[in-house]
Amino acid sequence: MTAFVLFALLAAAIPDPDLAGAERQVADKIAACRRFVASHPESAHAWGALAMSLDVHGFEPEALAAYREAAALDPEDFRWSYYPAVVLAEQGSPAAVELFAAARRLQPGYAPLLVRHGDAFLAAGDADAAREAYASAVAADPGLAHAHFGLARIALLTGDLETGAGHARRAVAASPRHGEAHGLLAELHRRAGENEAAARERERERQLPDLTPLPDPVYAALAAEGVSSYWFRRRGRAYLDAGDYEDAVRELERAVEAVPRPEIHDDLGLALQGLGRYAEAAERHRAALELRPDHPASLVRLGTALDGAGRLDEAIAAAARALELRPGLLPASLNLGTWLARAGRRAEAAAAFRRGLEHAPDDPRLAARLAWILATAPEDAVRDGAEAVRLAEGVRERLGERVPEALDVLAAAYAEAGRFDEAVATARRARELADGQLARAIGGRIALYTSGEAYREKSSPQPPPFLKEGEPDPDSGSPL
Repeated sequence: MTAFVLFALLAAAIPDPDLAGAERQVADKIAACRRFVASHPESAHAWGALAMSLDVHGFEPEALAAYREAAALDPEDFRWSYYPAVVLAEQGSPAAVELFAAARRLQPGYAPLLVRHGDAFLAAGDADAAREAYASAVAADPGLAHAHFGLARIALLTGDLETGAGHARRAVAASPRHGEAHGLLAELHRRAGENEAAARERERERQLPDLTPLPDPVYAALAAEGVSSYWFRRRGRAYLDAGDYEDAVRELERAVEAVPRPEIHDDLGLALQGLGRYAEAAERHRAALELRPDHPASLVRLGTALDGAGRLDEAIAAAARALELRPGLLPASLNLGTWLARAGRRAEAAAAFRRGLEHAPDDPRLAARLAWILATAPEDAVRDGAEAVRLAEGVRERLGERVPEALDVLAAAYAEAGRFDEAVATARRARELADGQLARAIGGRIALYTSGEAYREKSSPQPPPFLKEGEPDPDSGSPL
């Protein structure tokens, strides 16, 4: 067999996916990787690059074939076992267990691999092997929340509630935003008859994302190969969530250029807001609304951008329109009331907060903002000390005695109700807990309460210091 014929046979074996529906940049990258393999058929690097590009863009069968070639050419590179094992695990294939085992023989101390192996064992019904894998992951990286979460799952399955709760607590300590771990801890508390603790953990779970990605630098290198709008947006969202707005803008601009979907325009608008580029952000949210008219979430985000750009009346209109479309939408209620108060329209602001409380009666932000207006408005017709006290005491009950801003609101309410001794004592507790500008502001209010005067908001009203005016994410469930 001549070298030319051998080359032709190898080239013919190169995976050739159907790229008809692929985005242009995806098709171009895969085509370039195929050409690289054709010119370097004995290169594990070439086959691996093709496999990774096929994998990350959803061509799993072709990716698995290319991974096999890469592994045959370089059996010491654990990626060529690890990446296909992840593919098979996501497909629910029992073959993933053996491929993860092959990868472990090459990299026995890589904690994310150990967690994934444990997950595969658990999916296959082998709890003992899963426990060993998770324990090995903890030994390799004691702070890896997913490893403790895995051990907590095993303990729950075997009825060892105490061990399970211990690992679940370590998981949430290592990763406080690990929603699944909070949910598992809630279930462990429930089975132990600790209903109040279970309720607290369920509430935390509801405020967090449904899925917490496993920190995995090796797999992140695979994700970095993605050039589709999906991957540009996914990386952009990760940067956005981390507060890295410059990188978020870079990735999201590429995403929206590839596929100008409304949700990507909105994400890019949020990243621009993070950089203080509010006018540009507003244009992005308007672009989202052109593609998806009267979408409440886009209207909320538009409102925050317009407010940042100093266009308060337009921001108010956007929030009001969002509430027309979805009555009770919490960020819109918070923003509308706060912006109306800042515009000097306190009676309308109070009405907006009351309407919000009809839909979210337990939200402390709405209650605190309404209590502040009822206690501090300069207009006699707006103030209501008794209602302000009722609302502010409810906020304190929900948040406890360690939130100085909530105590500041309660002190103002006591003063408006003529309960000056309680106002002074509450404000002093608030000042002890506060610092900086808030502590100085509370000190000034203490002087008023001591002399038997209630605090009145200035002509250019500001919300209480802890009441963040913008709620850019309409799904936000954060506390005060």
